[in-house]
Amino acid sequence: MHVLALALVVACLVLTWWQFDRAQGGNARSLGYAFQWPIFAIFTVGVWAWLCRDVIRTVRGTPARPTPAPAVGRVADEVVLPPLRVLRPEPAAADDPELAAYNRMLARLARTDDKK
Repeated sequence: MHVLALALVVACLVLTWWQFDRAQGGNARSLGYAFQWPIFAIFTVGVWAWLCRDVIRTVRGTPARPTPAPAVGRVADEVVLPPLRVLRPEPAAADDPELAAYNRMLARLARTDDKK
């Protein structure tokens, strides 16, 4: 992890220098990238420090992130709920034959969707 973080920071700094060199040649868009790459390097250092802090806390025996108690009205994560069953209404009989054909088509599509 340390080597990857160092390689990413070095790559961001090299890309910053490259974009800044292109910006001096008249490429205005590269000036924006020249300011963007150092932000990526700072972000990489921040994520690296955060991960290192979590590892140090775990080694010391304290949890990296304490698990909060479930809020009132919420089910704990350990509880497994059955999957939801989607109820589809049966097509109603209609006097209009075109509407009845449309409802039969929708019912057929719903059955084929349930098979998938």
